[in-house]
Amino acid sequence: CGMHALYNALGEPLHTAADMPRACRIYLQQSRAEGNPEVRTDHEGPRGWYSSEVLSTAVTSTTFWRRGRVEHIMQLEPLRENPDALRTSIGAVVNIRNEHWVALRWLRDAVWLLDSVRSRPTRLDWPMYLAFLAEHPAAYRIEVAPRAE
Repeated sequence: CGMHALYNALGEPLHTAADMPRACRIYLQQSRAEGNPEVRTDHEGPRGWYSSEVLSTAVTSTTFWRRGRVEHIMQLEPLRENPDALRTSIGAVVNIRNEHWVALRWLRDAVWLLDSVRSRPTRLDWPMYLAFLAEHPAAYRIEVAPRAE
């Protein structure tokens, strides 16, 4: 579900099933190198669930592997701290009870909830969006990475 949430948040299928375990390995290697060894089962679960740290690593590492540059970054600041940031972001991913990931997009002056287990997107008005963020605080926006000059 993490891979599908990234697809829905970005609006394009950048990540494959092989990219997600690789991102997990990269994250765990970085954690060990920083002196903070982590347990893989805290970051990779059954049915495609990955931690926010792994999704963030996948966002930056996959385009780097494929295109030689980082095209997107995932901000690990909770979206509820600045809900308006969704309007200028590509999209966002939301962790639902550490079991499932969904995506949010701002399109045509509305917030859209995209869930891989639902057949259609759900339109959220602004109060519904704010209530959704209050209920699911682990929501993180994805932005275009700054270009190196």
